[in-house]
Amino acid sequence: DFTVNAMAVDVVDEALHDPFGGRSDLADRILRTPLDPVESFSDDPLRMLRAARFLARYDLVAADGLVDAARSLVDRMDIVSVERIRDELFRLLAVEDPTRGFDLLEAMDLLPVVLPEVAALDADDRGRAVTLASRAPADAIVRLAVLARAAGGSAVVARWAGSLRLSGRDAGRVGALVDGVERVAAMAGTPSDAEVRRLAAAAGSHLDDVVALAAVVADPGGGPSG
Repeated sequence: DFTVNAMAVDVVDEALHDPFGGRSDLADRILRTPLDPVESFSDDPLRMLRAARFLARYDLVAADGLVDAARSLVDRMDIVSVERIRDELFRLLAVEDPTRGFDLLEAMDLLPVVLPEVAALDADDRGRAVTLASRAPADAIVRLAVLARAAGGSAVVARWAGSLRLSGRDAGRVGALVDGVERVAAMAGTPSDAEVRRLAAAAGSHLDDVVALAAVVADPGGGPSG
């Protein structure tokens, strides 16, 4: 996909094989495709989405021409299965801090393809949603719930269940988290015993995640959570 993961060590003589200069790019924190980015992205358009994950996870900077190449090939994402897009999105969401990855998706015009409801938010709301997601526990489903809540709540969860082909378990978990956080947000002051019991009954096995997520929502200025 990229020069930084186009390296290998020979198991016999331990020699490093680095045909595209990946070691140098890694040292310089550059995200570059082995071939011309138009050729690389056209060959497998999912690499454009994967670029966001690599950039965020390894603190890289996109090489010149990479963003423009992706913009020119957005329509090629039509040939990529929803399942592959979903899985790559989940990998990005699980990165310790996915914020810069989402910035790259925006720059490449890919966010409307992957999460159109998030892309439709105004710039400030979108930025707050992504920042809040990055401060939630590094769990793709928990962070997807943060984005769903910002983009429209339960109605968005229902749409994503189909558009992202979420499993019944994942869709149920996202829905439970969104509902649970809304219940916590609706509690005024110290919750009563009855409110706590109702929340526990509604959240079920997701109660711990609801509590963790509600804490993040209540303190949006906190740092990224592991």
